[in-house]
Parts: sequence; structure tokens; C-alpha cells
Amino acid sequence: LVTDESTAPRPDEPSAKVLGMLGELGPALLAGSQPTNEVAATLSALAKAYDRTELRVATLPTLVLIDDPAADPPRTSVFSADLPALRLEQVDAIERLITRAAKNQIDPDEVVDRAAKIVEDPPRFGFWLSLVGHVLLTVGFGLVLNPTAAALPIYAILGVIIGVLLLAGSRVRTLALVLTVIATPTILVVMAWQDWLRGLTVALTLPLIPFFMVLIGLAAR
Repeated sequence: LVTDESTAPRPDEPSAKVLGMLGELGPALLAGSQPTNEVAATLSALAKAYDRTELRVATLPTLVLIDDPAADPPRTSVFSADLPALRLEQVDAIERLITRAAKNQIDPDEVVDRAAKIVEDPPRFGFWLSLVGHVLLTVGFGLVLNPTAAALPIYAILGVIIGVLLLAGSRVRTLALVLTVIATPTILVVMAWQDWLRGLTVALTLPLIPFFMVLIGLAAR
């Protein structure tokens, strides 16, 4: 029997509490960009800490599946992982929460409440301040990789475009998967519009676009 979280066992049942806790923490870990195998291992270890060794956990990039053979009838609960990408401090808070829960066997309902608050925690900076930070970061990376004064306006444009895409990608999970593919043609269009598609500066700058995306994405998390 396969169920989703809306038809999972009743929340007042002890077994359902642990199942619901795992179903809350799994998507949060996936939203923190953790590999699916590590997420499954973490959830299995947490289930073991709560004496639910019979639970079998499988994770996909967009789903968490938990098989409960001890239920009557046996069932597999499916939890969708559609949360927006978590920031680094949120990922750290989730991991600390899991560590404390496994060590102290915190009530699953309390763990679920804490996890929900962590996921819903608003970003420290607003859109515009974050965008300014992306621009400054891009200019800084550009000057380190290619310290050419003529490339400064290109770095600034790169920062604006990459910043907007990264901020949009943090809100739309599917967009985050194709940011580099979208960024390169977008930047080329802007540079063509500004008549910047010539000279050594462009030849040195364009190959750095994917590198910019990776570095800024990691630094901005």
C-alpha cells in the first residue's frame, strides 16, 4: 500500500509521529542540496535512534519514500520534496536538530515544529541588498581572475544577471538546475546589445561564466 503524507497513519499514533518527523526532515535535507544517499542514511540512523529499525527509507531528488512493514497493512508513505533551496545557516540548523533528536530522543512533534520554523526562517537580507552583494562578489572574483580595468563594466553586468538568476533560482527549484544554461545566452544577448562582443576582454571573460556561477552560488548559500 502506497500513501502520501495526506493519507499517512494518524499523527497521534507513536509510530506515525516518527514517520511524520522523518517525512519533514527528509525534504529539508534535500532542499539543503545533500546527496540522496546521505539523506537516506541520515533518516535511517534517526529512525534507529527512535527504535524504528524496521523502517526502510529511499530518497529521490524530489521524493522521500518510507516503507513501514510493521504497519497493518504494510504501507509506503511518500513525502514530496518541493521546498525552496535552504541557506547554509538553515542547513546547519537542520543538521544540529537531527543530531540533538537522535541523541536525546526529542518528541517527534517538537522536532517537526522546530524544523518547520527553520525552513520558514526569512533571509537575513532583502532582494536588493542581496543583489548588490552578488554584483560586488562578481566584480571581486573577476578582478582576481582577470584584473583588467576594461572588464569592470562587464563584471558588473555579469553580477546583475547572475544575481537575479540566483535569487530567482533560490525560489524556483527547477530553475536552479539550469542556471548556467540560462545565464550564458542571457549574458551574450546583453553583451551584444551593449556592443561588447569583441576584444581580448570578452575572450577572457566568457569562459569564466560557469565558474562565476559555481563560486557565487556557493558563496551566497
